[in-house]
Amino acid sequence: MLFDELIRDNAQNSDITSLAAAQTGLAWIAEQRQDWGHAGSLCEKALAIYREQGLRFLICPTLCQLGRIAIRQGDLKRAQHDLDEGYAMSLDIFGIEYAADALAGQAWLEAHQAQYGQAARTIGAVQGLEQVFTLIFNAERARLLAETARACQQALGQQHCAALISNAAQVVRANIPTIEFDSAFEAMQMIDLRRILTLARDP
Repeated sequence: MLFDELIRDNAQNSDITSLAAAQTGLAWIAEQRQDWGHAGSLCEKALAIYREQGLRFLICPTLCQLGRIAIRQGDLKRAQHDLDEGYAMSLDIFGIEYAADALAGQAWLEAHQAQYGQAARTIGAVQGLEQVFTLIFNAERARLLAETARACQQALGQQHCAALISNAAQVVRANIPTIEFDSAFEAMQMIDLRRILTLARDP
């Protein structure tokens, strides 16, 4: 009953965004317990609040979370929809962390669809982003990438898989210039990140 108690406690808080944050946090706990149905329901409720508030920087990670849950439930069509929306929105708001998370989910989805070459290139695109922008370590993203890489290595062979990943990461690194912190926002607006990531994933 932990879930219901925490939700009731937060419902008394006038800040409805705090309620949504509690729901996504509880959804993560439900994921660890492999309670996918409850996790998805909590995320859906949080997502509705974030959409109503127009909080795109919170919509993005929630969509990524829903994408992961949908894959666990075997609903690959729903997973694709959520990950696509999260990825597109993350690029619109220059949310590099969110884009990396969405692509990690996408790579995992591609492996579930036996698209191992594509999955390996998507892993490389994520690694390129992590290297160029020195992204903060994300345990869930790392877990998805490692699990996907193992599946790709088994299907393609370790050497071929490593080459695909390395080549895609190199495309990202080669096409994104070094960005100074003081002018990062202006510089990001000049970079067609969507084109670069597409080039890395679909050479």
